[in-house]
Amino acid sequence: MRLKPPFYVISDTHWLHDNIINQGGRPEDHNERMVNNWNSVINKDDDVLHLGDLVYGIFDKRTKMQCPDKTKELITPIIEQLKGNKYLIKGNHDKFSNSWYKDLGFTILDPYLSMEYRNQRVTFTHIPVVLTYKNEINIHGHIHNSSFSGLTKRHANVSVEVVDYTPRLVTEILDFKIDRQL
Repeated sequence: MRLKPPFYVISDTHWLHDNIINQGGRPEDHNERMVNNWNSVINKDDDVLHLGDLVYGIFDKRTKMQCPDKTKELITPIIEQLKGNKYLIKGNHDKFSNSWYKDLGFTILDPYLSMEYRNQRVTFTHIPVVLTYKNEINIHGHIHNSSFSGLTKRHANVSVEVVDYTPRLVTEILDFKIDRQL
Protein backbone atom coordinates (compact mmCIF):
# COMPACT_ATOMS: atom_id res chain seq x y z
CA MET A 1 0.00 0.00 0.00
CA ARG A 2 1.38 3.40 -0.91
CA LEU A 3 -0.90 5.32 1.45
CA LYS A 4 0.55 6.27 4.79
CA PRO A 5 -1.07 8.55 7.39
CA PRO A 6 -1.86 11.31 7.35
CA PHE A 7 -4.30 11.07 4.46
CA TYR A 8 -7.96 11.94 3.98
CA VAL A 9 -11.00 9.67 3.65
CA ILE A 10 -14.49 10.12 2.22
CA SER A 11 -17.16 7.85 0.73
CA ASP A 12 -20.38 7.76 -1.25
CA THR A 13 -20.12 10.92 -3.31
CA HIS A 14 -22.48 9.36 -5.88
CA TRP A 15 -21.70 12.06 -8.41
CA LEU A 16 -24.27 12.16 -11.27
CA HIS A 17 -26.93 10.39 -9.19
CA ASP A 18 -29.90 12.68 -9.75
CA ASN A 19 -32.28 10.85 -7.44
CA ILE A 20 -29.96 10.90 -4.42
CA ILE A 21 -31.39 14.28 -3.45
CA ASN A 22 -34.72 12.56 -2.79
CA GLN A 23 -33.33 9.21 -1.65
CA GLY A 24 -30.64 10.56 0.65
CA GLY A 25 -32.02 13.93 1.68
CA ARG A 26 -29.08 15.75 0.17
CA PRO A 27 -29.19 19.48 -0.49
CA GLU A 28 -29.75 20.63 -4.06
CA ASP A 29 -26.17 21.95 -4.25
CA HIS A 30 -24.52 18.76 -2.96
CA ASN A 31 -22.32 18.30 -6.05
CA GLU A 32 -20.90 21.82 -5.86
CA ARG A 33 -20.63 21.55 -2.08
CA MET A 34 -18.58 18.34 -2.35
CA VAL A 35 -16.15 19.91 -4.85
CA ASN A 36 -15.80 23.11 -2.83
CA ASN A 37 -15.40 21.32 0.50
CA TRP A 38 -12.91 18.84 -0.98
CA ASN A 39 -10.74 21.65 -2.34
CA SER A 40 -11.03 23.69 0.86
CA VAL A 41 -9.17 21.00 2.86
CA ILE A 42 -7.13 19.11 0.24
CA ASN A 43 -3.88 20.46 -1.18
CA LYS A 44 -2.35 19.28 -4.44
CA ASP A 45 0.06 16.87 -2.70
CA ASP A 46 -2.44 15.41 -0.19
CA ASP A 47 -3.65 11.82 -0.51
CA VAL A 48 -7.39 11.11 -0.49
CA LEU A 49 -8.85 7.62 -0.10
CA HIS A 50 -12.36 7.38 -1.49
CA LEU A 51 -14.17 4.38 0.02
CA GLY A 52 -16.49 3.70 -2.86
CA ASP A 53 -19.58 4.75 -4.76
CA LEU A 54 -17.70 7.53 -6.48
CA VAL A 55 -20.13 8.04 -9.34
CA TYR A 56 -23.54 6.70 -10.19
CA GLY A 57 -23.35 5.67 -13.82
CA ILE A 58 -25.59 7.18 -16.47
CA PHE A 59 -28.10 4.64 -17.80
CA ASP A 60 -29.51 4.31 -21.30
CA LYS A 61 -33.27 4.58 -20.77
CA ARG A 62 -33.96 2.28 -23.69
CA THR A 63 -31.56 -0.57 -22.85
CA LYS A 64 -31.35 0.07 -19.08
CA MET A 65 -27.59 -0.50 -19.39
CA GLN A 66 -24.92 1.79 -17.94
CA CYS A 67 -23.18 4.06 -20.43
CA PRO A 68 -19.50 4.26 -19.49
CA ASP A 69 -18.61 6.76 -22.22
CA LYS A 70 -21.42 9.18 -21.38
CA THR A 71 -20.70 8.81 -17.65
CA LYS A 72 -17.01 9.54 -18.22
CA GLU A 73 -17.84 12.57 -20.35
CA LEU A 74 -19.95 14.04 -17.52
CA ILE A 75 -17.79 13.07 -14.54
CA THR A 76 -14.38 14.02 -15.95
CA PRO A 77 -14.82 17.82 -15.53
CA ILE A 78 -15.88 17.26 -11.90
CA ILE A 79 -12.99 14.95 -11.00
CA GLU A 80 -10.47 17.21 -12.76
CA GLN A 81 -11.38 19.96 -10.28
CA LEU A 82 -10.47 17.85 -7.24
CA LYS A 83 -7.05 18.45 -5.72
CA GLY A 84 -4.78 15.75 -4.39
CA ASN A 85 -3.70 12.22 -5.17
CA LYS A 86 -6.84 10.11 -5.44
CA TYR A 87 -7.20 6.48 -4.36
CA LEU A 88 -10.33 4.34 -4.64
CA ILE A 89 -11.70 1.24 -3.01
CA LYS A 90 -14.56 0.41 -5.34
CA GLY A 91 -18.08 0.29 -3.89
CA ASN A 92 -21.19 -1.57 -4.92
CA HIS A 93 -22.12 1.15 -7.46
CA ASP A 94 -18.62 1.38 -8.97
CA LYS A 95 -19.39 -0.99 -11.86
CA PHE A 96 -16.91 0.17 -14.47
CA SER A 97 -13.51 -1.43 -15.13
CA ASN A 98 -10.48 -0.49 -13.06
CA SER A 99 -8.98 1.18 -16.12
CA TRP A 100 -12.07 3.42 -16.38
CA TYR A 101 -11.35 4.81 -12.88
CA LYS A 102 -7.61 4.96 -13.55
CA ASP A 103 -8.35 7.14 -16.59
CA LEU A 104 -10.03 9.56 -14.17
CA GLY A 105 -6.85 9.73 -12.11
CA PHE A 106 -7.64 7.21 -9.35
CA THR A 107 -5.32 4.49 -8.08
CA ILE A 108 -7.43 1.40 -7.39
CA LEU A 109 -6.75 -0.35 -4.07
CA ASP A 110 -7.75 -3.72 -2.63
CA PRO A 111 -11.32 -3.86 -1.30
CA TYR A 112 -10.10 -4.72 2.24
CA LEU A 113 -7.19 -2.42 2.86
CA SER A 114 -5.48 -2.72 6.26
CA MET A 115 -2.79 -0.82 8.12
CA GLU A 116 -1.53 -0.45 11.68
CA TYR A 117 -2.03 2.77 13.64
CA ARG A 118 -1.28 3.23 17.35
CA ASN A 119 -1.44 -0.52 18.05
CA GLN A 120 -4.77 -0.81 16.25
CA ARG A 121 -5.47 -2.75 13.09
CA VAL A 122 -7.38 -0.38 10.79
CA THR A 123 -9.42 -1.85 7.95
CA PHE A 124 -10.78 0.34 5.15
CA THR A 125 -13.79 -1.00 3.26
CA HIS A 126 -16.80 0.26 1.40
CA ILE A 127 -19.36 -1.83 3.29
CA PRO A 128 -18.94 -2.11 7.08
CA VAL A 129 -17.45 -5.43 8.13
CA VAL A 130 -17.69 -7.62 11.20
CA LEU A 131 -14.62 -6.97 13.29
CA THR A 132 -12.58 -10.03 14.15
CA TYR A 133 -9.87 -8.51 16.38
CA LYS A 134 -10.37 -6.69 19.67
CA ASN A 135 -7.97 -3.98 18.53
CA GLU A 136 -9.52 -3.45 15.07
CA ILE A 137 -11.19 -0.33 13.68
CA ASN A 138 -13.21 -0.31 10.45
CA ILE A 139 -13.45 2.92 8.45
CA HIS A 140 -16.19 2.53 5.86
CA GLY A 141 -18.98 4.13 3.88
CA HIS A 142 -22.02 2.59 2.19
CA ILE A 143 -24.67 3.32 4.82
CA HIS A 144 -24.89 7.07 4.14
CA ASN A 145 -26.71 8.57 7.13
CA SER A 146 -28.76 5.52 8.09
CA SER A 147 -28.30 3.14 10.98
CA PHE A 148 -26.92 -0.32 10.38
CA SER A 149 -27.13 -3.25 12.75
CA GLY A 150 -23.85 -4.60 14.01
CA LEU A 151 -21.99 -1.30 14.12
CA THR A 152 -19.84 -0.69 17.18
CA LYS A 153 -17.69 2.09 18.58
CA ARG A 154 -14.95 0.58 16.45
CA HIS A 155 -16.71 1.50 13.19
CA ALA A 156 -16.35 4.92 11.57
CA ASN A 157 -18.72 5.91 8.77
CA VAL A 158 -17.28 8.48 6.36
CA SER A 159 -20.20 8.69 3.94
CA VAL A 160 -20.51 12.29 2.74
CA GLU A 161 -23.78 12.88 4.57
CA VAL A 162 -22.15 12.32 7.98
CA VAL A 163 -18.87 14.15 7.29
CA ASP A 164 -20.49 17.35 6.03
CA TYR A 165 -19.59 16.51 2.40
CA THR A 166 -15.90 17.01 3.28
CA PRO A 167 -12.93 14.62 3.27
CA ARG A 168 -11.68 13.94 6.82
CA LEU A 169 -8.16 13.39 8.03
CA VAL A 170 -7.84 9.70 8.93
CA THR A 171 -5.54 10.39 11.89
CA GLU A 172 -8.15 12.68 13.47
CA ILE A 173 -10.81 9.98 13.11
CA LEU A 174 -8.54 7.31 14.54
CA ASP A 175 -7.18 9.45 17.38
CA PHE A 176 -10.75 10.32 18.41
CA LYS A 177 -11.77 6.64 18.36
CA ILE A 178 -8.70 5.49 20.29
CA ASP A 179 -8.53 8.33 22.83
CA ARG A 180 -12.22 8.90 23.56
CA GLN A 181 -14.27 5.89 22.60
CA LEU A 182 -12.23 2.72 22.99
